Amino acid sequence: SLKAMNEVSNKVLTIKLINDDLRYFVSISDNGCGVNDQDIIFDNGYSTNASTGFGLYYAKDTLSKYGARIYVKNSEPWVLTTFIIELQKNNNR
Repeated sequence: SLKAMNEVSNKVLTIKLINDDLRYFVSISDNGCGVNDQDIIFDNGYSTNASTGFGLYYAKDTLSKYGARIYVKNSEPWVLTTFIIELQKNNNR
Protein backbone atom coordinates (compact mmCIF):
# COMPACT_ATOMS: atom_id res chain seq x y z
CA SER A 1 0.00 0.00 0.00
CA LEU A 2 2.74 2.46 0.89
CA LYS A 3 4.57 1.91 -2.42
CA ALA A 4 1.27 2.20 -4.30
CA MET A 5 0.73 5.65 -2.79
CA ASN A 6 4.15 7.09 -3.70
CA GLU A 7 2.63 9.59 -6.14
CA VAL A 8 -0.35 10.54 -3.94
CA SER A 9 -0.12 13.76 -1.94
CA ASN A 10 -3.11 13.01 0.32
CA LYS A 11 -2.39 9.41 1.32
CA VAL A 12 -5.19 7.36 2.91
CA LEU A 13 -4.43 3.94 4.40
CA THR A 14 -7.12 2.05 6.30
CA ILE A 15 -6.71 -1.23 8.15
CA LYS A 16 -9.77 -2.95 9.57
CA LEU A 17 -10.04 -6.11 11.64
CA ILE A 18 -13.33 -7.98 11.25
CA ASN A 19 -14.50 -10.92 13.33
CA ASP A 20 -17.31 -13.25 12.29
CA ASP A 21 -18.39 -16.67 13.57
CA LEU A 22 -15.93 -18.71 11.50
CA ARG A 23 -13.20 -16.30 10.36
CA TYR A 24 -11.12 -13.23 11.03
CA PHE A 25 -10.61 -10.73 8.22
CA VAL A 26 -7.93 -8.07 7.83
CA SER A 27 -8.96 -5.41 5.30
CA ILE A 28 -6.17 -3.16 3.97
CA SER A 29 -7.27 -0.25 1.75
CA ASP A 30 -5.40 2.62 0.12
CA ASN A 31 -5.91 5.34 -2.48
CA GLY A 32 -2.82 4.48 -4.52
CA CYS A 33 -2.22 3.41 -8.11
CA GLY A 34 -4.40 0.31 -7.89
CA VAL A 35 -3.91 -3.23 -9.12
CA ASN A 36 -4.14 -3.79 -12.87
CA ASP A 37 -2.90 -7.39 -13.00
CA GLN A 38 -5.03 -9.07 -10.32
CA ASP A 39 -4.54 -12.50 -11.92
CA ILE A 40 -0.74 -12.42 -11.65
CA ILE A 41 0.19 -10.11 -8.76
CA PHE A 42 0.66 -13.10 -6.46
CA ASP A 43 3.01 -14.91 -8.89
CA ASN A 44 6.57 -15.56 -7.77
CA GLY A 45 8.81 -12.75 -9.04
CA TYR A 46 6.05 -10.50 -10.37
CA SER A 47 6.64 -6.82 -9.65
CA THR A 48 5.56 -3.49 -11.07
CA ASN A 49 8.68 -1.76 -9.78
CA ALA A 50 12.33 -2.51 -9.08
CA SER A 51 11.59 -4.80 -6.12
CA THR A 52 12.15 -8.56 -6.11
CA GLY A 53 8.49 -9.46 -6.58
CA PHE A 54 8.46 -11.90 -3.68
CA GLY A 55 6.34 -9.95 -1.15
CA LEU A 56 2.79 -10.80 -2.24
CA TYR A 57 3.88 -14.27 -3.39
CA TYR A 58 5.43 -15.00 0.00
CA ALA A 59 2.39 -13.62 1.84
CA LYS A 60 -0.01 -15.80 -0.17
CA ASP A 61 2.20 -18.89 0.15
CA THR A 62 2.64 -18.51 3.90
CA LEU A 63 -1.03 -17.80 4.54
CA SER A 64 -2.12 -20.79 2.46
CA LYS A 65 0.04 -23.09 4.61
CA TYR A 66 -2.16 -22.12 7.55
CA GLY A 67 -5.48 -22.42 5.71
CA ALA A 68 -5.74 -18.66 5.15
CA ARG A 69 -5.88 -16.60 1.98
CA ILE A 70 -5.19 -13.14 0.60
CA TYR A 71 -6.98 -11.57 -2.35
CA VAL A 72 -7.87 -8.27 -3.99
CA LYS A 73 -11.45 -7.36 -3.09
CA ASN A 74 -11.60 -4.35 -5.40
CA SER A 75 -9.32 -1.90 -7.15
CA GLU A 76 -10.13 1.48 -8.64
CA PRO A 77 -6.82 3.29 -9.30
CA TRP A 78 -6.28 6.52 -7.35
CA VAL A 79 -9.59 5.99 -5.52
CA LEU A 80 -9.65 2.74 -3.51
CA THR A 81 -7.89 -0.61 -3.59
CA THR A 82 -8.67 -3.20 -0.93
CA PHE A 83 -6.81 -6.39 -0.09
CA ILE A 84 -8.42 -8.93 2.23
CA ILE A 85 -6.60 -11.44 4.40
CA GLU A 86 -8.98 -14.18 5.54
CA LEU A 87 -8.01 -16.34 8.51
CA GLN A 88 -9.93 -19.37 9.72
CA LYS A 89 -10.69 -19.54 13.44
CA ASN A 90 -9.34 -22.51 15.33
CA ASN A 91 -12.39 -23.70 17.25
CA ASN A 92 -10.51 -26.56 18.93
CA ARG A 93 -9.26 -24.35 21.76
